[in-house]
Amino acid sequence: MDRIRAIETNRFNAKIRFDDGSMLTVRKKDVERHCLSADMDVDAEALKQRICASQFPDGYEAALDILDRSARTKHEIRKKLLFKGYLSEVADAVCEKLVESRLIDDNYIAERIVSSMTSSGRGRYAVAQKLRARGIEKEDSEAALESISDEEQASSARSLALKLMKKYSSYDKQQRKQKLSQALARRGFSWDSIESALSVLEEDEE
Repeated sequence: MDRIRAIETNRFNAKIRFDDGSMLTVRKKDVERHCLSADMDVDAEALKQRICASQFPDGYEAALDILDRSARTKHEIRKKLLFKGYLSEVADAVCEKLVESRLIDDNYIAERIVSSMTSSGRGRYAVAQKLRARGIEKEDSEAALESISDEEQASSARSLALKLMKKYSSYDKQQRKQKLSQALARRGFSWDSIESALSVLEEDEE
């Protein structure tokens, strides 16, 4: 048996600390539901399994509530469930069920991100960074990024550079090129796209 050394609670969650130094983070209501208290002897693994079973229905409903507000990736749903005190096994099981029922579709979200960011003048590197930040898995991310052609990137970089030309018109040619390069790089364009765009602009100026 395992002895509960202490139970530390905050507004929503509880940390169950055992004498062997291990810890289990759950919802505060799980402590109340399973009538847990300090100095209680329990089978830690059996307790974890019972909490998992009781958490799953609530976790699934919590995930649906999150999805009602906006589309979320599997990574984002899992992170929010863990923050709410659901066990990792529960978060994984909920996400798996949502993926199977197509209520979570990371590939679709990745395609939307690519479309939105490229249309607003963002480069491939910036898009890739956004996909990573949303927790899109590598396979879905790479598939979505394949839709961005080098020609489209060069064209977008050139259009953005044209808009910025007036801003840097007071600089000499070399300084203007440097400023434009830096601005395009901050937007996530590759150096190939930047060089291609700026060479076309130089030809037009000449």
